[in-house]
Formats: sequence, C-alpha cells, structure tokens
Amino acid sequence: MSANNIWKVALKIKSKTLSQLITDSGSTVTAMTGNANFLAPNPLPSNPTLAEFGVLVVALDTAYKLPKGSQRTIAIRNAQIPLELKWTLLGNYVENVANLPDNVAFGDAVIASAGMEVAKKSNGFKAEALMVKNHASDPGSVLARDKRYASNTVYVWRFRKKGEVNWNMAWCGTAAKFTFENLQSVATYQFQVEHFFVDGTTTFSQILELPVL
Repeated sequence: MSANNIWKVALKIKSKTLSQLITDSGSTVTAMTGNANFLAPNPLPSNPTLAEFGVLVVALDTAYKLPKGSQRTIAIRNAQIPLELKWTLLGNYVENVANLPDNVAFGDAVIASAGMEVAKKSNGFKAEALMVKNHASDPGSVLARDKRYASNTVYVWRFRKKGEVNWNMAWCGTAAKFTFENLQSVATYQFQVEHFFVDGTTTFSQILELPVL
C-alpha cells in the first residue's frame, strides 16, 4: 500500500478471531465476484486471483472444523498463514484500484464494495465540483460527491431524466456526498445540487449528465 494513497484499506487481520477470519474473508470473495470495480477497464486481481483466494478460505474453514487436537492445530496454522498473506495482497490491490484516477473521487465506495473497511487515516477526496458515477454493484444507483463547503451548508440533491423540465428532490442534508437510488437503468439522467449557506445565500452546482447502468 502506498503512503501517498488518498484512500486506504483497513483489514485488521491480526485482531480477528479464526471464525471472523473465515467469515470476513469469505465475504470479500462474495463481494468482489462479478463486481464491476474489479473488472476491465480496471486491472483484474491477479496475485491472488479471487479463485485462488477462495481456495484458501475453504482450506482454513475445513481446518477449523476438524476435531480439536494437534492435527487441527497444524492444519489451521498451515491454512491461516497463506490466507493472511494473500488477503493483505488483495487489500493492496483493492486500495490501488480505489486510488486510480477514474475511481479516486469515490474510492471509499470502491473499498466498501469489496467488503473491506476504509482506514480512518485515509485523507479522503476533496471534490472541487459535483461528480457522479454509476454504482458498480448496485444497478440503478449513482454515487455523487460535491465540493465541501463551510460547516452547516445544506445540500439539496436533485435529479431528472434528460429532456424533462422539472427537477425531483432526492435528499437534503449537510453531507457533501449522496447516493441516488432506484433510477431507471439504460436511461440518461441529469444531476444538480443546490447549496444553502448559513448567510442565507444559495448557489447551484453545474448540471451533469450520466447514462445510468
């Protein structure tokens, strides 16, 4: 993992029990399988591949279920060490994908989509204007992030299908990011944010268009 990455992965492997290792690593395999964030044009996981990592998860689970005794202890050790090593490498891969230029605005969502946690020491991405992107693992949803203004600024998140006149309000709040949900797939939408500042003034973001997947 690079010290310069904006978004960082927190696997917390050493603090997990064996049961948690098996459950959480298995959840990562499930979350990443077929996930568009980890398919072309992004680089594919190769060291390990998801198939290879899945084999390691099964091996540890099998060892864990053996009857208690020296055979079980040895089997767990032989399965746990390679799983932890490869999970660390997989975390490095996810972190690198999250920080690619096309992904970094929503890198926290990329990491979460892999079933991994975002490290608290992450610097976070500071948008200079409204940005939108299709949610890789949730069809009909669009991730949006806007510039972070002063505290207590209210953001009104609006959308409409291209060609419509009236806007629909999706949400208002003080967070500078939002996920639009339940949009029609294979339709082009427009997105905009209205900002209400504490001094009573208002501004609008630019209007962005996006074909929803």
